[in-house]
Amino acid sequence: MRTPIWQCPVNERDAIRRAYILRGQYQHVMEYTRTKLGEQYRRFKKCWFEQFSWLEYSPNKDAVPCFLFQVKKTHYPTFTVNGFRSWKRVNVGKRCALWMHVGGPTSPHNNAVQSVGVLMNGSGHIDKVMHAQTSEEVNKNRLRLKDTIESIRWLCLQGCALRGHDESSSFDNQGNLMEMIKLMGKMNVNINNVVLEKAPRNEKYTSPDIQKIFCIFLLRE
Repeated sequence: MRTPIWQCPVNERDAIRRAYILRGQYQHVMEYTRTKLGEQYRRFKKCWFEQFSWLEYSPNKDAVPCFLFQVKKTHYPTFTVNGFRSWKRVNVGKRCALWMHVGGPTSPHNNAVQSVGVLMNGSGHIDKVMHAQTSEEVNKNRLRLKDTIESIRWLCLQGCALRGHDESSSFDNQGNLMEMIKLMGKMNVNINNVVLEKAPRNEKYTSPDIQKIFCIFLLRE
């Protein structure tokens, strides 16, 4: 009765999966529906829950579904769309349909089981990883920016020139600002890890234009 995952909005699928997983399999013990298959009546058996821990039973469809990680419409909808209900094919040795559905280590079912573990491991979610990386970069940028501003503030207060004759990394004396940033890095390992050559190319905050902007704002203070 649930909407197939492949019909749900892409950005909402993981949230829907988590909700279903947290709710747990529907393994309600009840008077299961008797269905006539051929000349015999058969029904789902509660002991199958013990044999197949992943199993859940849909009373509305009188079927066993397995659909959480089906991402597109399939030509084989027995488990993922319609639900499995051929009870005579269970407990028939190697030909047991449920065992065949589980399959080998790389079967679609076992890949789905692994996906459950990845999905429910909150620390590994890509959105949280990206958020952690973003927060770390913000902190680095703030420290890098504060170091540059305080270095310029001190040099301006002392009436010192900021720029040197050659500010390239290969030159021994890169000018007062660069040397001040280096000095502060030597006194603080956190600063040393984010400034100058340790910074992204476009986030060093030491270009001539940046220096001029900072000087203008500091003069207005």
